[in-house]
Formats: sequence, C-alpha cells, structure tokens
Amino acid sequence: MSATVTLKGTLEVSGGSCVTACGSGSSDRHVQSLSLGECGGVVFETAVQTPAKIAVATAGVIGQNFIDLDILLQLSSIEFLTVETDNDLILRVGAAFASLLGTGGTFPTGFGGGETLTVDFDGTPVTTTFDVADQSAAQCAARINAAFALAGLSTPRASVVGGQIQIDGVLTGVGATVSVTGGTGAAVLGFAGTPSATGAGNDIRVNGIFMALFSRFPNAPTRIMVSGTAGVELTAAGKSAA
Repeated sequence: MSATVTLKGTLEVSGGSCVTACGSGSSDRHVQSLSLGECGGVVFETAVQTPAKIAVATAGVIGQNFIDLDILLQLSSIEFLTVETDNDLILRVGAAFASLLGTGGTFPTGFGGGETLTVDFDGTPVTTTFDVADQSAAQCAARINAAFALAGLSTPRASVVGGQIQIDGVLTGVGATVSVTGGTGAAVLGFAGTPSATGAGNDIRVNGIFMALFSRFPNAPTRIMVSGTAGVELTAAGKSAA
C-alpha cells in the first residue's frame, strides 16, 4: 500500500534583497510556490507520523549522545522527512556505527586457550581472552561480547555475518572509531594488520521546522538519530522496514 505526501503553500520573503520573480508593486518582496512533485504530491511505499508532540531527551550536552526515534525504525530507508521542534535538536542523517568485518577468519580456530584480541572503541581498549572451547565464529563472538559487557559496554557488539566476525562500534558519526589494535588471536579471527573503521552521519542543528526530500531508495539514508531535549513532531516517508 503506497502513501502520498503533498505539500501546498507559499514562501514569502520581504525586507531583504529581491533578486528575481518579485511581486509587482514591490521591489523588496519575493513569493515562491512550495510543492512536492507534480499533480498531487510524491508517492512513497509508506509514511509514518507522530500523532502528537513527543518528548526527546538525551543524556549530556546536545551532540554528545544520540538516540533512535522508534517511529523512524519503521522505515528501512527515509526518503522524505519533516520535523518541527520547540528547542535545539541535532539530527544525524545517515547515522552509522563504525563497523569492522573480519576477513579470512579461520573456524574452527584451533585455540588452545589464552589467545587474545584487543579492540579500541573511541579510545577505550578492551581485551578479550579466549578459551579452548572458543572454536566457532559464534563461540568467539559470544566470548568477545562477554568481555565487552564486563568492560561496561552495551552488547552485543560482536556478531557473525557471512561466517566472519563483525564488530560494531559504540557511537555513530564521523568521529566514531573502532579498531583492532593487537592480540595473539587477531589474525586467526580475521583481523590481521590492525584494521580500523570510522562511523558516518551528517549532523544538522534544528530549532523550528526542518524539511528534506532525500534521494530515493537505494540512495536514501537508512537511519536518522537525534540529540538534545525538545518536543518533536515529525512526518517521514520511504520504504517500509516490514
């Protein structure tokens, strides 16, 4: 079932410098028609909308911590977004964790016990020590997650993707990093050569109304996170996550 988003209205600017398409009788007035697409709007696979203003509050100062809005998790790609806030809020468009996927990991590992892997999350190193029972990729990922949890990190951060171990960072954004810095078991697990990765996300500060028509799938952002304390109303459209 498709959804149609229609935008109708005008934007009028006065008191500035009129450059083009100015109304008659005024040298300092510009009226522009606002619309999405032709003939009744733009059709998307699905659309979601907050039924009323929702409260958003993240820990720390604005821009320090980001969270997902549950309503946006209903979309696998976000092709249109309009947000109205009553206070400063940062939207992180295209948010992604730093993520490392092992290459050429050997399973069963042949570990005899005592092998290690050291992973650095944004400057915080965590070392996993493996047991003789850690032979499969799933067993090794479980051991890594146990070490991460003991270090106070949210888990799971390690998973098995295509038979290899993947390690996801703690933060999103271009400043987020995850890297393997050493360990006697690193090469066997597919992390030879101390690989590293960075996160992604374009941060936009909003206080009032923000509206964007993004590229359509498969080039649309798949995740938009928020940071700050504000009341928020939003409408989003794109492909359904279901």
